[in-house]
Amino acid sequence: MKTVLIIDMSVYFRRAYYNRPTDPMGSLINAMETLVDVHHTYELIAALDAGRESWRNQIYPAYKGNRPPPDPAYSAVMPAMRRLLKIALKIPFYERIYFEADDVVGSLCAELPDTYQKIICSPDKDLMQLVNDERHISQLDTGWPMFLIERNVEDKIGVPPRAIPDLLAHG
Repeated sequence: MKTVLIIDMSVYFRRAYYNRPTDPMGSLINAMETLVDVHHTYELIAALDAGRESWRNQIYPAYKGNRPPPDPAYSAVMPAMRRLLKIALKIPFYERIYFEADDVVGSLCAELPDTYQKIICSPDKDLMQLVNDERHISQLDTGWPMFLIERNVEDKIGVPPRAIPDLLAHG
């Protein structure tokens, strides 16, 4: 079975910048080299945010309205991080205007055949709702010591993946 690691790259970009604002490129390279070293037998695909506005803003204008605008220096380094990803690290990435990286991750999980093992690489709780043993979708949070399958999701947050939207909506 072919294994694909679908990376929520928006998380890694933010971590690279905010963990080491003086050298976000070096931080990103270190993070990606670690992923490649550990998961070198997997195909890597990155999902990116295409911009600050998404379809959610059209439905609910106040969506993420309480968040401050990104640091201008972070916005300025984004093109270089994208080039690094594509050219130096040779990790293909997918993005769509008005869609967040989470949406792209979900689309990739739906579009890739069930004959593939799909591993979502992200700490995002929202993405745990995609974990599905039957469809061969698991999640890897590099801060959690195991791949999350359906049983592990329930152990970690108390509900099965299918109940996560309700949990997050009410709590």
